[in-house]
Amino acid sequence: MLALSLQLSWFPFILYDTDWMGREIYHGDPKGTTAQIAAYDEGVRVGSFGLLLNSVRIAPFISRSRRLRHKLIADQELHHPACRSF
Repeated sequence: MLALSLQLSWFPFILYDTDWMGREIYHGDPKGTTAQIAAYDEGVRVGSFGLLLNSVRIAPFISRSRRLRHKLIADQELHHPACRSF
């Protein structure tokens, strides 16, 4: 449930980011002339590809951080004073 809510919370940012690329960086307009529409589409395409690269780049870190978190929790449980009394 938490993962779903996080994905939904990022959706407006992702949508805005790709729209911003199409409008501001590529100077396109989704309701403009044919050339402006093509520029907007290219900007949205490049913005989406950038988000894809960011996701690919961060995926290994997320995998490692989960393993590290489990290891740290296990180490804390072993070395916690309350656990040593048993």
